[in-house]
Amino acid sequence: MTLTFLADREARMSRSMASYIEDAEPNLLKTWLTDSQEFNHPGALARIPECLGCTNVQDIHTNVLTAHQTLIDMYRLRAELAAIPEESALFERLAQNQETEAKLQSRDIARLEIY
Repeated sequence: MTLTFLADREARMSRSMASYIEDAEPNLLKTWLTDSQEFNHPGALARIPECLGCTNVQDIHTNVLTAHQTLIDMYRLRAELAAIPEESALFERLAQNQETEAKLQSRDIARLEIY
């Protein structure tokens, strides 16, 4: 039930993001991240448990929160390394949105546990 809930939520978010692309300014879509900063992706991704043996809601919840925190950390790092204030503001806003989504998912998963 929890995995179905999370999958449905991710599908809705994906559709929402697609609508942003449709409404985006053409020049914005041509913007590229051109710095040479290399992230240690395996190190960051290794923090997220594979959750292959997730047996209960708490295991899934822990996995979801770890994934959210990894993204928040990556966005905050991009904000710190930004070349211009607008870039910093963009990544800081992405981090804030990710924090909000993590809180919403935690709340909704807690509600699922009640049932």
